[in-house]
Amino acid sequence: MDVSTLFTAPSPLRATHLTAITEAIRTGRYRSLPYRTFPAHQIKQAFDCLQHSRHIGKIIVTFGEPVPLPRPTDPPLDPEATYLIVGGLGGFGAATARHLAAHGARHLTLISRRGPSTHEARTLLEELRGLDTTVLALAADATDPRAMREVFEQIDSCGRRLAGVVHSAMVLDDAPLTELTDERIRTVLAPKTTAAHLLDHLTRKRRLDFFVVYSSLAALAGNITQAAYVAANLELEALIRDRRRAGLPGLAVQWGAIGDAGYVHRAGRADEMRRLGLGQLTAHDALAALNHLLGDPEADIVAVGHIDGDLLRRVLPRLDAPRTATMLTSSTQREDDTRARLRDTLATATAEEAATITQDTLTGLLARVLQTTPEHIDRSRRLDQLGADSLLTVEFAAAIRQIFESEISAMEILSLGTLPAIASQLLTRLDYDRIADSKQDMDGGMSINAVPNFGPRPPSPPLYTADLLAAATAETGLDDFGDRRFVDGLTAFADALRTEAKLSRIGHLMTAADIVRMLVNRLRYVRDRAAHPEIDDERIAPPIVVAGLPRTGTSKLQRMMSADPGVQRLEIWKLLNPAPFPAERPGDPAARIGFAAGVERVLATQFPDFMAAHATEAREPDEELLLMEMTFESMVSSLRARVPSFRAFTQDRGSDAIYAWTAAMLRYLQWQDGGGRGRPWILKSPAHLGSFPALLETFPGATIVACHRDPKVVIPSFARLLEAGRRMGSDDVDPHEVGTDTLECWAAQMRRNLADRASIDPERIVDVQYERVRDDAAGVIADVYERAGRGVTPEAAEAFAAYEARRPPGHFRHEYSLERFGLTEQRIEDAFAEYYARFGR
Repeated sequence: MDVSTLFTAPSPLRATHLTAITEAIRTGRYRSLPYRTFPAHQIKQAFDCLQHSRHIGKIIVTFGEPVPLPRPTDPPLDPEATYLIVGGLGGFGAATARHLAAHGARHLTLISRRGPSTHEARTLLEELRGLDTTVLALAADATDPRAMREVFEQIDSCGRRLAGVVHSAMVLDDAPLTELTDERIRTVLAPKTTAAHLLDHLTRKRRLDFFVVYSSLAALAGNITQAAYVAANLELEALIRDRRRAGLPGLAVQWGAIGDAGYVHRAGRADEMRRLGLGQLTAHDALAALNHLLGDPEADIVAVGHIDGDLLRRVLPRLDAPRTATMLTSSTQREDDTRARLRDTLATATAEEAATITQDTLTGLLARVLQTTPEHIDRSRRLDQLGADSLLTVEFAAAIRQIFESEISAMEILSLGTLPAIASQLLTRLDYDRIADSKQDMDGGMSINAVPNFGPRPPSPPLYTADLLAAATAETGLDDFGDRRFVDGLTAFADALRTEAKLSRIGHLMTAADIVRMLVNRLRYVRDRAAHPEIDDERIAPPIVVAGLPRTGTSKLQRMMSADPGVQRLEIWKLLNPAPFPAERPGDPAARIGFAAGVERVLATQFPDFMAAHATEAREPDEELLLMEMTFESMVSSLRARVPSFRAFTQDRGSDAIYAWTAAMLRYLQWQDGGGRGRPWILKSPAHLGSFPALLETFPGATIVACHRDPKVVIPSFARLLEAGRRMGSDDVDPHEVGTDTLECWAAQMRRNLADRASIDPERIVDVQYERVRDDAAGVIADVYERAGRGVTPEAAEAFAAYEARRPPGHFRHEYSLERFGLTEQRIEDAFAEYYARFGR
């Protein structure tokens, strides 16, 4: 049990006992133990006395007189010896070489993987020669025993004593623990630990003046993305302790941020370190400190850096512990007062007031982290859109923990996204009962649950079926997913994403959040359908379905037709969240539209390549593919990432479940907006291409518009879109693999389409060339309407003209390159031979 908290935090129990003890001492009922005092400069004798039990009672060290502190002298360097620096041809290792040369070292051995071939190394060698220093510069892998033995043989062949070793080599590969692989960990560990142990082994029997390894303050303070690097440095420090126990020289220096040499300087992260509280240390000052440490026989593991305790405390709250509290200023007391006032205010606030107070407090904390003012914080925007990167999010999380005294991780904050969502999660975690009491079901059954779709959401779950289902249940409070056939597909998809897709950290976050969104909508739909069986009675008028290969003008045709006031539009906000949000009033989907607008902003700012290839706008129609994906059986879902096993899974499934779900979602959406009854939906997706029979069986009387364009244009154009989409979630995307996936997918779909046409009434299909869509979309729509038994009304014609006016033809031009995707015209012609034979080139 940690009883120290009784003395570092307000405690009625502590106050009661302290008062009683104080009174007992005052009256003499309690008497102090016998003690013996030692002045501070005799602290060694004090511990000797304690060690040998030569005392009664307590030993007290007093500070009544100044303590003389011996100043270590800078050790002389042997001009006849040589000094070895591993990693000495670049960065801070090179700065160390210059320092040793400037302080009397006349012979240096410098090694690195690339040796003296780099520009930096050549410049260094010229400078060292100018200091009258001879240098043996070698290319060697410090983790290779044979290579290092050869290095030592060359040192010995020069006839000089090896007087000192400095190990400064390092490799960084920062990532959260969940993304680390054995290979990535080895990449970071080996240059530090394997090399250090080799150096130790090869010098154990040599008479060294010093053996120095460069560690980092990360080993002292920790770093959420540097588990392997921290582990490597801690291993170095353990090695130094082992050497010291063996009577051998050893020093590990935990360097802080060095602003003009080494990794922080090279990566341009000096300002970032300063914001953390690790101010810049110059290489000159750092190496001057190293000199003093080399002259101090007691120095073993030492931290050297400029540390701002108050700034660092925001990411390391435990700096307020007694042993480090002296690093902090009176801001600690101010934060204690803030915590107390916040607790008192929330204790008497209504649910609405508590939400406002919490959001206000969070806004102030975020403003401080972002170094701005609260009025410049837009609470409706996600933190990443406000400029909070992963490091600042860690700082924000620490500030929240400090003020609210509630655990919340940076990953959880990233998943929640917005300040209102974070506030709601905090209040729930603080057991704020009025929040729970206010979560009342609303009439109509369309908004039963108090948590909006965009939060509070738990941290993005691992890509395992059970975790994804649990996350959706936790978000909604619902657990009835209805027909669980989708679970097989979800499992296949999640397994493939986890093992094959090579998702980046942001890719995992986005993908997990997207899957949870789909599952949340399924839960809410099942709930609403049970409460309102009339949803199943909605009649879907025969839709107009734009299909054909992708990149054939299908988007233009769908969006232009959807401008007709006499049809129903499938806008992005409906596709992302067909289920109404909690507390949403019938007919007022502003929150869902806002969610979609947020997605649009993220795509526009973070993924402009994807947006350039496929504009995604909250209030514009798009593909019902987003609904079809909720079955986890859609073929096109297998294209969003590299998931070959999931593609194989979809090929073995029919499309009945996909179309049954799509029809159910259209009935659900139509039920929410009864004004659309009797009007046809305008649908569009290339995913229909290989499923015309199932489409027409689900929607009898539908009119299909099949768009055509030369596959030699279509395939590389879609591959460009697919590559941009995959790069949103992965840093390892092979364009040739993308090209093969694109070609095989759409060639297979087209072969199936051509085979299916033999059994389909040709009157149900309107074939149209891309060039005509581009040049005469209004005429194409007139033909389609005629086939569908409709007419183009004056209102519709006016809407079509207005759409064309704001969407000029140039908007639809796309550049492409066959070579980039490993494709050739002949390969595409062979794959689409049957298509070319039927529809020409």
